[in-house]
Amino acid sequence: MRSSRPNPLTSPLIRAFLLGLVLPAAVVESAGEPGTPTKGGSYFDSSTGGEHLSGQQTGTSTTLTSSINPSSFNQSTTLTATVVAVGQAFGTPSGPVTFMDGATTLGTGALDGSGVTTLATSSLTVGSHTLTAVYGGDTNFATSTSAPLTQIVNAEKQATVTTCNSSSNPSWRSATIRFTGHLILYQSATRGSKIDSAGVGLDYALPTGTMTFYDGATPLGTETLSPLLEATLTISSLAVGSHAITADYSGDSNYSGSTSDVLTQIVTPGEEVPTLSTWGLVALVGALGAAGAFLLGRGLLAG
Repeated sequence: MRSSRPNPLTSPLIRAFLLGLVLPAAVVESAGEPGTPTKGGSYFDSSTGGEHLSGQQTGTSTTLTSSINPSSFNQSTTLTATVVAVGQAFGTPSGPVTFMDGATTLGTGALDGSGVTTLATSSLTVGSHTLTAVYGGDTNFATSTSAPLTQIVNAEKQATVTTCNSSSNPSWRSATIRFTGHLILYQSATRGSKIDSAGVGLDYALPTGTMTFYDGATPLGTETLSPLLEATLTISSLAVGSHAITADYSGDSNYSGSTSDVLTQIVTPGEEVPTLSTWGLVALVGALGAAGAFLLGRGLLAG
């Protein structure tokens, strides 16, 4: 007759004790062997140096920046996408990133060892553009899309040419000199047609901004551009010698800046005006007085 006594090995308390001894031995922890399971079903990927969940892709975050914003039409702008792993995962994502202008593809680049890729473009039209960077993912990292970047493209700036002239050249030391910078305009940045009359044939309003005058690399002063497209600097402090004078127009949102050719201003010592000391003046008065007395005496004797 079979005994009805319970098997002690089937007791819940004994089974829990035995499982506590055996289960840790069945779990292999390895952070250095490629493809070896670790706790939680993760594995170490030697290609990225990271730990990933088995059968799952790690989440990523993508950011997008622009080198110039706003930019001008036909101006090259570099877009930079950076992809990083999120959460507690580590390693560097690899694979392609597609740069988008709305639904239009601008180009594709591959991530480097730092998770970065760039795209230089000069094809954006005038106006506002909603740009994104779309990471395509790889074996271990999931796809992600950057937040929208609003890129502003302004119309092409019109070209300018700056000239500089002097009111007196050569000039004497301490003499007042007027340097005048004048702006010449063209109908396009390629200088296709010169505009002789201010405001005639312009795509924009008259230029604004400032003009800075330099003596070599030393700024002499800055003046505001007038409606006549001129700025004048008055100065009397130039030292004796040769001076390399230039006028530099700052430009504005519609017109490009420009710098004049060098104007060589010559400052000479000038004619020295003789001066008399106090004793010299006394001697002169005395001499004149003696001469007058002598002439007066001769006149009396003659009479």
